[in-house]
Amino acid sequence: VLDMDYEVVYDTYVKPDNEITNYLTKYSGVTPEHMANCTTRLADVQNVLLGQEDGPDGLIAEDTILLGHSLDNDMHALKIVHHRVIDTAILYPHPAGPPMKSALRFLANRYLKKSIQGFISNRPTVVVTDDKGNVPVGH
Repeated sequence: VLDMDYEVVYDTYVKPDNEITNYLTKYSGVTPEHMANCTTRLADVQNVLLGQEDGPDGLIAEDTILLGHSLDNDMHALKIVHHRVIDTAILYPHPAGPPMKSALRFLANRYLKKSIQGFISNRPTVVVTDDKGNVPVGH
């Protein structure tokens, strides 16, 4: 999660309830080493993002605008419903139409002339950054 100044305010791996049988490292960038000592569970992430009933506020308030790509997948995985979402997968539909969605790497290349999610020796690399090394909001 980035704030309005592109600063990372939350970044974590989440230990799933079920055993991981395929990390899909080529696409996810996640390796067994990343998950080896992971203890964060879904409920922990939900509490950080939404807050707790009698505890501190979360990072996402009712009036927070979420900006991202294919956020429906993230929201489904997090079991969260939020009504203020700007989703580039919706704003820039796939040329073939629904239910297809344009990949983020395609949109970055087409509209920003940037190459992202490239692979060098099967190691994922993200190369879309500003001059400070930050990933611009929405990219």
